[in-house]
Amino acid sequence: RSHLVVLVMDAERGVTDQDQRVATLALDAGKGLVFAVNKWDRVGGGGRGEREFMRVVADAFPHFNHARVMFISAMTGRGVDKLVDGIHATYQEGMRHISTGILNRWLREAVEKHPPPRRMHRLIRIRYMTQISSMPPTMLIFANLPDQIHQTCRRYLENQLRESFGFGGVVIRLLFRKGDNPYDGQEDG
Repeated sequence: RSHLVVLVMDAERGVTDQDQRVATLALDAGKGLVFAVNKWDRVGGGGRGEREFMRVVADAFPHFNHARVMFISAMTGRGVDKLVDGIHATYQEGMRHISTGILNRWLREAVEKHPPPRRMHRLIRIRYMTQISSMPPTMLIFANLPDQIHQTCRRYLENQLRESFGFGGVVIRLLFRKGDNPYDGQEDG
């Protein structure tokens, strides 16, 4: 029922299989995610140690390379205030709403830079996009052949959305539907 998951990991143990299972459950449920690395005071990790641990997290959680990693100590209280700030910032990212006009200008540029490949000897046309909900941000995209849009194209669009608009720590859902622009070229925003 939560909007966001704080995955508390033990700095001494590192990333465990259970951590990976919980993160996958959060991803599948469309939840925002913040990694909290506890007992950081016991491993004596400074800036260099944080960078190394972040690489470990990136390797263990490749689908969450956009999530915040916070280093804390529950015993001393170190970093807990930053964790609260990270939770709040991730929640705000999930609640962000991008206007349809801005999304469609962005979509035209993204598709011009990297058009979808032909499928079954037909040109795929991605025509229109609108955000239909927040937490998780869900985008509805109209195309002539929505079932033929390859996973690499979906990942490209998601990565470009993150690069342009953020959405750090939250799942972005892309839904594809057959059709043209339902507003006949009239965009808001």
